[in-house]
Amino acid sequence: MGLADDLKESVRRHVEDACTIIQTDKIPERQDIKLAAEAIQIEATALSIDIRQFSGLTNAFGRQVVVKMLRAFFEGSVRIVESSAGTVADFNGDGMIVLFTGADRTERAFQAASQIRWFLSEVLRPRFAGYFESDQVLKARIEEFDAGCGLDDGLVLIGRVGADGFSDIAWVGRCVNTAAKACKLAGSSAPIIATHEVYERLDASTFAGAVNWTPIDLITVGGVQREVIATSHISAP
Repeated sequence: MGLADDLKESVRRHVEDACTIIQTDKIPERQDIKLAAEAIQIEATALSIDIRQFSGLTNAFGRQVVVKMLRAFFEGSVRIVESSAGTVADFNGDGMIVLFTGADRTERAFQAASQIRWFLSEVLRPRFAGYFESDQVLKARIEEFDAGCGLDDGLVLIGRVGADGFSDIAWVGRCVNTAAKACKLAGSSAPIIATHEVYERLDASTFAGAVNWTPIDLITVGGVQREVIATSHISAP
């Protein structure tokens, strides 16, 4: 059987074979997710984090300095995520997707987002500003190193995709897509954007009275309009 026939058989198998859905309340270890006709479903709050103007930063500071910035930012961000019992699902160069499960998942996701914002504004940028003390032009531009955060809650289907010898994990769900799109809308005055579902879940949490939210425009994801709100809230770990 040649490659063409192999590809046809592979597509037939994926289309016709039943996919087993395994419901769980915890994110499995990556090595436990099989390259098979099965997927794992969880309820999760998705946090998308994305560095603003990444290409402009590279042009301004050069590749070596930007790598230093990325290493510092993502090491700190991952440590904050882990301290809030989140799981880094995926890195995509200048951003990452994080998932939180459990009854208090949305509160912990928002806590991580606000602490990452604190880390960026109170630790990382001031330290790099000192690094550029002798170059006032670059020191002024360090404020351009910024990141937005998007939050949504919903079902996520987890499956391994690819082929034997080369595969990765796919995280499929409206909340993952919406968090990523909301993150792209986040700006310096509204760096954290959340859906109304996230706001409702936070309404009964300890954050309810501490966060000032601002309604913003609807966003459309997959043909569905979603109401989103924004905040500039930060909190120290």
